[in-house]
Amino acid sequence: MSISKFYIVWRENGSNPTHKHNTLKSAKDEAERLALSCNDEFHVMESIGTAKKLSVDWTEHQTMPF
Repeated sequence: MSISKFYIVWRENGSNPTHKHNTLKSAKDEAERLALSCNDEFHVMESIGTAKKLSVDWTEHQTMPF
């Protein structure tokens, strides 16, 4: 599965980002809009990769005689 690069807009000491931007322009526009609305700094962050666990280890139990 291929995951495309994306961007998020983040404010230090703010809430977690909730929207993935598909383009740098979209993220920059949003950062500018937010900065104008509350006079604070907003950072545009770029994804660089994804970590994912790919397997699960399964162990069969032995039957116990009763």
